[in-house]
Amino acid sequence: MNMPDVDRVEDMPDDYRPEPLGSLDDVIQKILVIIPEVDFKDRTWGMLDDDSFSIEFNMGSKEICEGFMMHVRGGGGVVPVIDHLLKELGLRAFDCQTGDFFTAASAEGSFAEWRAFRDRVISASRTEE
Repeated sequence: MNMPDVDRVEDMPDDYRPEPLGSLDDVIQKILVIIPEVDFKDRTWGMLDDDSFSIEFNMGSKEICEGFMMHVRGGGGVVPVIDHLLKELGLRAFDCQTGDFFTAASAEGSFAEWRAFRDRVISASRTEE
């Protein structure tokens, strides 16, 4: 999402509306230049499958792209990919895990917390079997 120059989400003006990113096709092409492995057979829902993670790109169906959501799953190595993509696109993103703007440092920490939680749940379910 194209956001103002503020440090925290709570500092954003209530009436702020981001500028559109461009046409859906242009935004997809920009993503593909940076990460050519993303599968956009369905232009509204791109898929990046790596050995250790996956990212689903929910692009929406409007011809003018106002933003997109990345659904991230898996293990390590994904945060640098997201960080690189955002920097190359010149965008800032809202991190649903932290509730604030995405930064590589905070994402690595929150992702590590999530993986630890996941591992505890998996371990507990195996113990119950």
